[in-house]
Amino acid sequence: MFRSVIQSGQNAIRSSFLLNGGAAVAMLAFIGKLTDTQAAKIPAFSSSLTIFVIGVLLITITSGLTYLCQWFYAGESRRKSKAGFAFNIAAIVLGLCSYGVFIWGVCEAYAAFIHFA
Repeated sequence: MFRSVIQSGQNAIRSSFLLNGGAAVAMLAFIGKLTDTQAAKIPAFSSSLTIFVIGVLLITITSGLTYLCQWFYAGESRRKSKAGFAFNIAAIVLGLCSYGVFIWGVCEAYAAFIHFA
């Protein structure tokens, strides 16, 4: 059971990293193309790129927190177990925040596209 929980968490981290990272790369490519033809529109799209990069940062921190969580859970003292639980909660919150940041970035990108359509 514990192994499946860890595997599910790893899949969620990968999914968020792919969502935010893929969106950041796509926006970067799109902004790069704008530099050739319509440089005045770049600032409208750069905010969504920044948001997606923040999402990547959040999920990267989440990945590190899961490592720390497991390291503390491996300890036998009650204090380490409590620290592991705290890191676990922090990882869950940041992981959920990375999904929220992705939605925010999509909304920002959509608004920029609508503004210039």
